[in-house]
Amino acid sequence: MPITPWEEVIGEHCYECGNYASHIYGSIYLCCQCHGGGLLTRAETDEIQHGLLQKQEAQEDDKTKIT
Repeated sequence: MPITPWEEVIGEHCYECGNYASHIYGSIYLCCQCHGGGLLTRAETDEIQHGLLQKQEAQEDDKTKIT
């Protein structure tokens, strides 16, 4: 398992439970319990990541429509 440098997660919160994050899995921040406890499977994380990307793209599209 890759090691996450602390400077990458300082001030971020776990996507699943809201505790302080200690890991980045793709672009999703997770705490040790959610990451190590298997609360999110790789498929679920990929699905969340895909949804976040779609949401971000939709927000960017909205910005271009306004301007």
